[in-house]
Parts: sequence; structure tokens; C-alpha cells
Amino acid sequence: MDFLKLLPFPQVISFFSVFMLLVIGIDFFRTSPSARLLENSKTRLLRRIINDLIGFIVVTMVILLFVSPHVRPKLMVAVFCGIIITSILGLIYAEAKNSRFQLFINKVMIKVIEEKGFKFYRVALSFTHTLLLLIFYTYYTVLMTSGLKETLSLSGATNLDIIYYAYKENRYVIYAFLILSSLMYFMFIKLYMSPINKILTGAFRKKPKVRIKLTSGEVLKDLYIFQTSDVKFIMASNEINISNDSKIYHIHKDKIDYIEVNSDSKIIDLKQQNLKKIQ
Repeated sequence: MDFLKLLPFPQVISFFSVFMLLVIGIDFFRTSPSARLLENSKTRLLRRIINDLIGFIVVTMVILLFVSPHVRPKLMVAVFCGIIITSILGLIYAEAKNSRFQLFINKVMIKVIEEKGFKFYRVALSFTHTLLLLIFYTYYTVLMTSGLKETLSLSGATNLDIIYYAYKENRYVIYAFLILSSLMYFMFIKLYMSPINKILTGAFRKKPKVRIKLTSGEVLKDLYIFQTSDVKFIMASNEINISNDSKIYHIHKDKIDYIEVNSDSKIIDLKQQNLKKIQ
């Protein structure tokens, strides 16, 4: 493909990219969720940046490879309206579970699909919202490549060929393409996926309960731990959904001997994790 000519030493870059993905993947699955909560701010930020960049590159490349350039403005408007509706429904579910509207939806779902109705609504809403976002981002991406082809009178038949020829015409056009596509992707991930992420976190990503042994010898049992803005501290609570009635602990990491995860008895030793002193 002509697009690969843009890359110097494509074989070397491809090998290096695959190697880095493997290293990141192994590290991601090797590190336990509780250990991630104790990471310093630089490691935490680096992990988020790498995960977001991998997601952006993979999704965008799949679109460019398998979707042909075309323009569907009316369909994009319809899909965007659907995104607004599912965003509102997701926000109500995540932030106002006891509202009259949400309770009405719960009753309807349970009445129509019985006891599984509530779970079905949650899964269907998350799936529909994510699918609509992917569809809109797909149309948005190929809309830009179609615009490049028409504006620059390019002869490429695929998205990657169009990008290649556009780069030869004016490289700054491709820089603008990358900026606009990345802005749209990260806006969707950080803004429009926010209520759905809360639903998915509450439904499928269960936090393990832990026991925290302090250097004083005291043991705090059956707690959930959370990230805080100050990486020198961890926050722990007896409830996964914190409320005014919850017991909340803010514990300096220097005061923690180890953390034991109840579910699989894995020990997180702060001394071995080199988290005793944070720069």
C-alpha cells in the first residue's frame, strides 16, 4: 500500500509497535486493580495516556482500512440525535437512580421482561450508546477523507491512499486530519462515554474488598479502596458507592504495612512495591 511509504523503515517500526503493544498488554494484565490504585501520579498518567492512544490508533486504523470513503450527513445527524438520547438516559441512570423517570423505566422493564428487565436495560443502553458513538466516529472519519479526495482532486480509492496522496500534496492537511479525528475521539471517550462508563463500572468492574494492615498493627477489614488526587494517600470506605452515611478513611501510604485482597488473598506489600516513599 502506498500509505506505508510514509513510514521510514516500515518493517522496523511495525516490529517495534507490536513489541510495545505486547509489553503494555502484559504489564496491564499483570498489575492487579488494587496495585494500580497505589501507583504514583506519573505511572497512573502514563497508563491512561498509553491506553487512550492505543484505543485511538486501533479504532481509527480499522475504520480507515475497512470502511470506504463516503458522505452520509443525514445519517450522521440521526445517529447524533440517538447519542444525545442515550447520553441523557445514561446520565439519569448513573446520577439519578431514584428519580421518578428512572423508577418508571425500571417498572416498565421489569413488567415487560420480568426480573431480567433491569439488567437487560442496563446492558442494552450501554451497548446501544457505544455502538452509536462508533458509528458516528466512523462516518466522521470517512467524511473527512471524502472531503480530502474532493477538495484536492485525489485519485485514491481507499482512505489510506487518499491520506498518502494528500500528504504528498500538503502534509499540514494530514496534521489537521489527525488533530480533528483525535479531538472527536477523545471528546466521545471522555465526555459522551462518561455516564456509560459509570454504569459499566458499577455493573461489571467490581472492586475487591480488602484488609489494610497499618504499621501500628491495626487491621481495617472489608473496605474498598479508591484513587485520590493526592497520590500520597489512599481513600478507603466500607461502601462501594460512597454516601454521607459511609465510613471513609484517608490513610497515608507511609502508615500502611500491606493490603490484602479478600477475593484471592493476594498481598500488596508497599515496601516491595517501592511505594513507601513517593517523590
